[in-house]
Amino acid sequence: MAQRRTNVFTFGGKGIVLMRRCLTLLLILLVAACCRESTGRGMVDKPLLKSIQVLAAYPHDPDAFTQGLLLHKGLLYESTGLYGASELRKIETQTGVVLQRRILPSEYFGEGLAIADHRLVQLTWREETAFIYDADSLEPLGRFTYEGEGWGLCCDGEFFYRSDGSDRLFIHDPHTFDVLDVRRVTCEGEPVEGLNELECVGASIYANIYTTNH
Repeated sequence: MAQRRTNVFTFGGKGIVLMRRCLTLLLILLVAACCRESTGRGMVDKPLLKSIQVLAAYPHDPDAFTQGLLLHKGLLYESTGLYGASELRKIETQTGVVLQRRILPSEYFGEGLAIADHRLVQLTWREETAFIYDADSLEPLGRFTYEGEGWGLCCDGEFFYRSDGSDRLFIHDPHTFDVLDVRRVTCEGEPVEGLNELECVGASIYANIYTTNH
């Protein structure tokens, strides 16, 4: 089976890297600030291109095909992709040393990662399954199911937000993962296709646009 994500932004050679609050390595387009949803919320006249200041750089496994990344209590949590190589990792931030890992079955392609109520939720690409783990031990706690593909995932403390590579953002219940709403993202009246990695920061959602530097 062909595996995607071969021409995305890289950190240490592989994968998407957008980290909430402190480690952002590339220029990104703040979708929540520069675009508008079809409901009209957050409507602005023109998109605003914002630059990001690099605060620090840390070592990273060049063979990790990064699909989800977050910082929690000073540690990095990473979801890696590819069939037969997908994992959930807990990493020492300053050294890049993997402290713990949870290997996914070979039929799953790891994707976006988010945390809520001290539980990690890891999406899969086409398998319509999200794995739930304890954030400290990485012990499995259960699974969610959903329809469609899983790409990016973030949580604002109230809801999960999921992308599937289209212009849609799916809003999920944090306890059941039921879809509560679907929002379409536009910019200057046009759909923003390729919504990929997501980061919830305050009242905004940062989104990478797949295969671009936005």
